[in-house]
Amino acid sequence: MAIAKIEKKKVELTKEALFQLIGAGVLAVTSLVLGWVALTNWRAKSSILSGYQLYDGNQAGQAKRELTDAAHLKPDHIGTREVLAKLACDLGELSAAEEHYRKIREVQREAGSDSTALKIGMGVVYLKMADKATATKEIQDLVEKARAEFRAATNVPEGDIGLGHCELVLASKTGNPKNLAAAGEIFKRVRTALNNHDTAAKISRDGLIDYYSGLGRVLSSSDKLEDLREAREAFQSCVQLARRWEVPRSNMLLAEARRWTLWNGTAAEMNALEPEVTQFRKTLGSYWKDSRDSNLITAHRVPWMIFSVAFAQALARSGNTAAAGAIFADLRGTALYNEMPDPLLLESRFRCELALKEGLKPGDQDNAVREALAVFDPLLKRLGTAQDETAKDRRARTLNNLAVMRALQGTPGYKIAQDQLNDALKLYPDDYVFNRNLALVMKRAKAPAAGLQAALDKAKAAATGKFAEDFEKVQKVIEDK
Repeated sequence: MAIAKIEKKKVELTKEALFQLIGAGVLAVTSLVLGWVALTNWRAKSSILSGYQLYDGNQAGQAKRELTDAAHLKPDHIGTREVLAKLACDLGELSAAEEHYRKIREVQREAGSDSTALKIGMGVVYLKMADKATATKEIQDLVEKARAEFRAATNVPEGDIGLGHCELVLASKTGNPKNLAAAGEIFKRVRTALNNHDTAAKISRDGLIDYYSGLGRVLSSSDKLEDLREAREAFQSCVQLARRWEVPRSNMLLAEARRWTLWNGTAAEMNALEPEVTQFRKTLGSYWKDSRDSNLITAHRVPWMIFSVAFAQALARSGNTAAAGAIFADLRGTALYNEMPDPLLLESRFRCELALKEGLKPGDQDNAVREALAVFDPLLKRLGTAQDETAKDRRARTLNNLAVMRALQGTPGYKIAQDQLNDALKLYPDDYVFNRNLALVMKRAKAPAAGLQAALDKAKAAATGKFAEDFEKVQKVIEDK
């Protein structure tokens, strides 16, 4: 039986079918576009959220990568740009920070606004640029730009705080005391304003950090002990608000060092203060000694050493030489003590003062002299042979102090003392103190009269002003048979 041939049917594209195909194509393309937009939004939101979290966790590098990706996907997202600008500031990338703030300003002005946060941020960038600049004109121009931004931020305390920092930058860069005084007046005004609850409610955490850091810098330049105590408190508040920022801790130590350098209270006052200050010193010492972060160690070891030495000197001035000696003994256990001349220099003076203290028994003085001499050998090695004026002055004074200690040893030390004073006089031939001491040592050593007279004549020539009365006493000692 034959199979019937099936005829092919002709496919005809009707108008209705054509419209259906076009509609399906449009829907497919639209779904692809919407899918891409949804994916882009998801990626942007994910990067923004991740970037914010990393920024809060102080992971600057990773936060920057995430937020940079987000900015590519959403160039007009203001929050992303703000955090990127802050990160750029923290990383010292000031041109990048300025560019982020410019983009924010463009977006905001298109929307008819110009936020206070933007003005403050841009002002901070200009101030940081001024701080890095070296040319006077450039510094002044950048500070003026910063001032303009801060003055425009009229509804929050950060505007005045920024103006205070403008004066501090100028004071630091130009050394003009008028700028420091102007900064003091501004921060005084801010302090008064913050006593008002409504004003205090407007300030941000970053604003408070800037306020306390600026206030601390102003107060730490004072010679008043109360101001220096308040400077420490201001820096301490800054530390509590910005725990990962190490500059306030260093400034706090330096403010305390300055306070104890100027302090000259009674033994009773020192006894009352010593336990608290000793604990403060130990706590801050452990903070950097126990750290494995080389940057943190570098930031704190020198300020901590300066503060420790200043406190030891204050203890000695109040009569507590045992506690002062204990601090110096503790400092000798640090590598820095043997790297820097300053702590050894100050300890040598402290030891000499102990050896020259009135009323010491012969045995006690001998012990004090031995302890002083133990400091001088490493000190002279640290001072080296540098010929700049500071190094020369330090070396000459150290040689003089060492000679005085040798002279206290009697006959065995007289020759060494003369040699050391002659070395000091090679650096400063006309110095009154060195020539006077040489004449006195030669008198004790019963040295030839010609040499003694030469030293005495040089001392006489230099015995002007405050030394005139002292020289009269020296002459009587020399003439005494």
